[in-house]
Amino acid sequence: MKKLLTFSFASLFVISAFGETTVTRSEDGKSRVSITHTTVISSRTRPDVVDSAEDKDFDSENDYVSPKRSERSRRTSSKTYALNDPFFQPSEGKFASVTDFSYSENSLNLSISSIDPAWNQGAKYTAGTTSIVENLSFGITDDIAIVGMARFASNSLKINWNDPTTIDDKDSNSKIDLWGVGAQWKFVDSGDWVANVFAAYERQVDSVGIWVAELKAGHKSGRSTFYGLGRLFLMNWDSDYYGLGLENQYDQTTIFTLNEDVSVSTWYDLGVGIYTAIDKEWSTDFQLVYSDAEWHNQLSARASVSFQPLNNIAFNLYGKASLFDTADNFDDSYVIFQNNTGPAILIGTAEFDDYVDWTVGLQLVATF
Repeated sequence: MKKLLTFSFASLFVISAFGETTVTRSEDGKSRVSITHTTVISSRTRPDVVDSAEDKDFDSENDYVSPKRSERSRRTSSKTYALNDPFFQPSEGKFASVTDFSYSENSLNLSISSIDPAWNQGAKYTAGTTSIVENLSFGITDDIAIVGMARFASNSLKINWNDPTTIDDKDSNSKIDLWGVGAQWKFVDSGDWVANVFAAYERQVDSVGIWVAELKAGHKSGRSTFYGLGRLFLMNWDSDYYGLGLENQYDQTTIFTLNEDVSVSTWYDLGVGIYTAIDKEWSTDFQLVYSDAEWHNQLSARASVSFQPLNNIAFNLYGKASLFDTADNFDDSYVIFQNNTGPAILIGTAEFDDYVDWTVGLQLVATF
């Protein structure tokens, strides 16, 4: 940790893993601090255009019919696709668009231990993000699709100090902060089973490059699909550590480190879910996911309800929240402070508690 005492920050960029705000530094060492708050569109937040389901059909009496490719020319339903099914992807020559509007917030309590009495106090750290994400995919064949995405985010960060004589820190910013490209292959699509693989490269601007791989498989039973999923993330950081932090209204930067002496990280998700077609317009989806992000682990739940009034348009209302997180009682964080363009100094250590992470959003799904 000695090298953290000597460098000057060039630029600090914020990333959200499970929803927490994290900071990395670049390497030029002497330029003035600037901070950007963003969220990785990975397994934890990536919209359903790369996460959707196989075709669902209903006969003229609105009864569920398990889809089979040989029956497609004989379909009598006015609906061809269930656009929010977890295995959906566009058919050959077709585009699919998922426009995602969401708000996410994560917060935790901090207890700082320092030889400086002014820092030896508690605080609450909160990061809120309003974002618009566009995912566009194109069907090369009925089973293979390519995907591209970009995100615009407006972020609000703040540290509320417990000492009433200490002025609270706050920061806000808005920008296009994330892009990615990938491909998906549905390699099983039978009457009872469906499975696909997804791979992508995602770039958190000036912060981290992420290689993502996902395997998902499901069994269809009546109107429901029971499925499992696994995701692997290879995080190539632009710097040698990352953490929570912000640059306040006085150009002062405070960082609570999460991991030091790291350039590459491996994270993963394991989860189960159930998708249910209620009728030809309404459906639900529920996921339970365990995530390992190196410095903490999380169990989260995601639920959604979808309405598809037309063949090519659907709406999806969803919510996600952490149920359990080892960020509570995390006590391996260093507190680093920089005043304007001066040197960064080590203040002390911090312990986390009462971690909260949640997201609500609305998606517009369309094919053309």
